[in-house]
Order: sequence, then structure tokens, then C-alpha cells
Amino acid sequence: MTKSVNSFLKAKLMLSIIAISFVTSIFAQAENKANQTLKVKAKNIYTSGSISEIKDYSRQYKKPIMILVTDSKCHSCKKLDSMLTHTAAGQAIAKNYIIKQFDASTYSGMMTAGQWGLNSVPAVVYMNSRGKIIEKSEGAIDAEKLLDQSMITIRKMKDQNNMYIE
Repeated sequence: MTKSVNSFLKAKLMLSIIAISFVTSIFAQAENKANQTLKVKAKNIYTSGSISEIKDYSRQYKKPIMILVTDSKCHSCKKLDSMLTHTAAGQAIAKNYIIKQFDASTYSGMMTAGQWGLNSVPAVVYMNSRGKIIEKSEGAIDAEKLLDQSMITIRKMKDQNNMYIE
């Protein structure tokens, strides 16, 4: 009798493993398909130059400034960078902002982050063309939340007539 119970339990265990593998495979395929629809051709969205030059670009192109403060060893920072350069949400943000990236692991990056009152990475700082901080956020953020946050900040700047100042 013990032998038949053991055989039954082994069979039940095998069926459970097969069922879990099947369901996991279906979810993985669905997630992969969703990610493929969001992927776009990688694009360099970052503007090079000093803060002074970035403010000049902001006035010239009549776009506010978004600064990403990252660290080369930070997983969430790499994920944010990939999201901005490889997704439709990132491309939509790039159409509306002059985007600059600072590496907080460098001395100048740490000093700049400290001046802006930032304590963690990744961080996003939204500025007008004079360098006035309008909004900032710290910590990991997904594509949809970042897109929403960036659009809300643009509306806030427009409402305050504070987007770019000649």
C-alpha cells in the first residue's frame, strides 16, 4: 500500500511541476510580447554640455530640462537609462525635454547632486531654462510613471508660466 501511495504522490508531483512550467511559460511569452511592442530603436536622447549650455539649449529649443542623476553601478539607474533610450515612453519624454545625464559616482556629479538636495539615485530633476528646480524625484521609477510625472511637470511649468525664460 505504501508503494502505491508513493507512486501516486510522485505522479501528482510531476503533474504539478508540468502545470507550473506550462503556466510560467505562457506568462513569460506574454511578458516578452508586451516588451517587444514597447521597444523602439535605441536613440541617443542625452544632450552633452555644461549646465550653462543645457540652459541655453532649453531657451533655444523652448523645452524644459530633465536631468537624470545616475550611478554606473546602480541597477535601477541602468534600467531607467534603457527605458528612456529603448521605449516609446522614453521617446515621448525626449520630444518634450532637453535631457542631461549626470553620473553621481564622479566627484562633480556628487557635488551637483548634493547642491540639488538629492540623497539617492536614480533621481530625476526638472528645471526651467534658468536652472530653477520645478520638481524632483528620487528612486526607481517605471516608464509609465516617469512619462506621467514628466507631463504633469510640463503642465505645472506652463501653468506657472515658468517653462523657459528668455
